[in-house]
Amino acid sequence: MFFITLSNTSLANRPALLLATVAATGEACKRQILRLLGLAVEDYRLGETSKACKADVQQYCGGVKADSGSFAGAVHACLRKSWEHLSPGCRRAEQALELAEHEDVRLNPRIQRECPLAIKQFCDSVPAGNANVLSCLQSASSKPSFPQDCKSAIDKLLERAHAKYSLNIKLKAACDPDVSQMCPGASDEPQRVSDPGILGCLASNSSALSAPCRVELAALVHVHLDRYRIGMPLTSPCDGDVMARCNVDKQVTPFLMGGVPVQTCSRAAQAMLGAHIHV
Repeated sequence: MFFITLSNTSLANRPALLLATVAATGEACKRQILRLLGLAVEDYRLGETSKACKADVQQYCGGVKADSGSFAGAVHACLRKSWEHLSPGCRRAEQALELAEHEDVRLNPRIQRECPLAIKQFCDSVPAGNANVLSCLQSASSKPSFPQDCKSAIDKLLERAHAKYSLNIKLKAACDPDVSQMCPGASDEPQRVSDPGILGCLASNSSALSAPCRVELAALVHVHLDRYRIGMPLTSPCDGDVMARCNVDKQVTPFLMGGVPVQTCSRAAQAMLGAHIHV
């Protein structure tokens, strides 16, 4: 029989530890672990954040209203927008949930609702975990037959990953040694325009990166070009061209899919990352 005790496990590591146990359990236990983690991801009142973030919710998110029918999900979003002001315990709890959500799409209730057909059609043979299914869905999302509701769910999940290094699971696995060497002290998620963060640091040092890191960075630039947003670390060299040619407002920037922005930015991306990029 399989047992797991969490009483002495640090709050920040519990979602990761539970995910690690999934492969060692039977199907019934596996479904239950994923269901409980999924509930915690969607509803802050059902996980560690209920205790760790109680005061933070009252202070920063007291006026939050339901987002797409989910008050609890909107509170998670509010806490993450207030990241720099959160108490250390709340920040650790939110970080753990957010990482788990990006690592395994089975923990994201919205993707489970909106993407089962896309997963079946495009990613059926892709193993769960390690952001494998999410990467597969990202790659397939530009195809004409890809479901729009699923694409919207993926875009929503990846919003913060455009600027936050640690949420790009595959990039982090490939680039952590490069980050230690070239970007000591760089922030995981920059809070100011003048702060390029880890992603901006990697882009600035692209010619000196290790081959695995360079390949993953190039793949991520492809994704960011297809979901263009002004002010993002990996594509900011293109912002001037995009704003000049596409009439994009600097403060309110929709995703720009295909067309002139991607074609225009491809030259800057080529210069930044070399032959790995072919847009």
